[in-house]
Amino acid sequence: STTFQSFSTLNSSVTSQYLLGVNINMPIDFLVNRKNKIAIEQLRVNELDQQKEIAKLEIIQEITEYYYKVKLNYSLLKVQADKLQVDELNVLMTQKLFYKGESSVSELSRITEIYNKAQIDFEITKIEYQKTIFLLQKATGITLQ
Repeated sequence: STTFQSFSTLNSSVTSQYLLGVNINMPIDFLVNRKNKIAIEQLRVNELDQQKEIAKLEIIQEITEYYYKVKLNYSLLKVQADKLQVDELNVLMTQKLFYKGESSVSELSRITEIYNKAQIDFEITKIEYQKTIFLLQKATGITLQ
């Protein structure tokens, strides 16, 4: 009975040492790898969050630029429309004066050139205005009128 008890104690001591060694070495490696994998994935998540924030700020900046370009082009369009009307009246008045013999060809030509430039400037600004409205609508998904 004593021999069996010592053998049993010796056997359980060896088994404890063996299991203890296996259980400590494997889980530590597993836990370290798992911890590293979790840390790496957390870094990837953080990087994606940062990229998302950068993209959001870029979109806000883009929309803001479009918005202020629309406002600027609208203001310019109003000014150029007024100038176009004044220049058209100047052309009509200068034509009347020319037909009466009270204005020269060079004066009529100069006034007509000013009017033509005003028409070109108005059309360019109108296209820019329409383009920036289109871009703003596409960027926001909102239809503007």
